[in-house]
Amino acid sequence: IRVQTLQALAAMLNAGIVPVVPQLGSVGASGDLAPLSHLAIVLLGGGQAFYQGERMPGAEALQRAGLTPVTLSYKEGLALNNGTAQMLACGVLALHRLEALLETADLAAAMTIDAFAGRLGAFAEEVHALRPHPGQVEA
Repeated sequence: IRVQTLQALAAMLNAGIVPVVPQLGSVGASGDLAPLSHLAIVLLGGGQAFYQGERMPGAEALQRAGLTPVTLSYKEGLALNNGTAQMLACGVLALHRLEALLETADLAAAMTIDAFAGRLGAFAEEVHALRPHPGQVEA
């Protein structure tokens, strides 16, 4: 895609415009074609988006943010909606949530051991140095 199209997409996201992407349904082709199409259509002034906590038509969201819809050039539509960026984004968000859950799990385990007067010898640094798994040592 053209640099200006990429800049317009970044400006839309930086302005806080969040395209509405249905949770269910897809054409099942080429990775995540349907979700990416819902993302890209807002850039063109179509579809639906959230802006400042309110759901509205994409064109209205762009207008309220002081942005103008993009007119795509050759093959830019294909480039914006063909790929696996949506799946990657979902994976990254899941990883972020997992990191928070791991911290909660460590805290819950520590509190449980303390509540049951558990033995702390199992947590000695030299025990875990025998199996140098970074996550295990950190936990």
